[in-house]
Amino acid sequence: MNLGFILEKVSTGEPQTYLDWFMGGFGFTVGVSVTSFILAMLIGVSLAVIRSLPGGKAATFFVSVFRGIPLLNQMFIVYFAIIPLVLSADVAPLTSILICSVSVLSIYMGCRVSEHVYGAITALPTDQREAGKSLGFSTVDTYRLILIPQALKNVFPALTSEFMSTVKNSTVAGSIGLIELFAVSKKVTEFAPVVYEPLIIAGTVYLIINFVLEKLMKKIEKKIFA
Repeated sequence: MNLGFILEKVSTGEPQTYLDWFMGGFGFTVGVSVTSFILAMLIGVSLAVIRSLPGGKAATFFVSVFRGIPLLNQMFIVYFAIIPLVLSADVAPLTSILICSVSVLSIYMGCRVSEHVYGAITALPTDQREAGKSLGFSTVDTYRLILIPQALKNVFPALTSEFMSTVKNSTVAGSIGLIELFAVSKKVTEFAPVVYEPLIIAGTVYLIINFVLEKLMKKIEKKIFA
């Protein structure tokens, strides 16, 4: 396996090496993934709470729709049909791509997170709500102080898996032009005299990212819920 190419200057004439390309892709992958999952948590918990309240059928329908449409399909619809309507033509292409990537990925993963959190909330004993009322808590405080913390504790391992899935699903953003890690690996194969090495490098980096992420989430779980 030839990995010496990675320190060579790119053949496009740019003052960069192939390593610079990979580092740029790594930055986009991490940035989009972390931002999307933070938003996905906010969206997912909010949807789960709404679904658990009387009259939450609209939120359930929303989740069903976004979980039922392939992520790639959603990415194309938003980028080619919605983004041009809501953003000015003067907006930089990269800005449009990032907005689309983060918004679509966060909503899609938020709906997945919602399923976990909603299931955990509805699985809690009904006397948990009654305890909140007896203590004089409002509905908001009952969820904020009693129900949501317990639900998150019960599904934290599943949320870790969803975070890792967010990293892997970020590759779909390459379909609309974001030069994330996987897109970089494909680009390198077009300009460097290598075939499978860039894909192996990208796969190894994804593996390392998710390994570190898994260890980090376990530490967070022990610190918060121990």
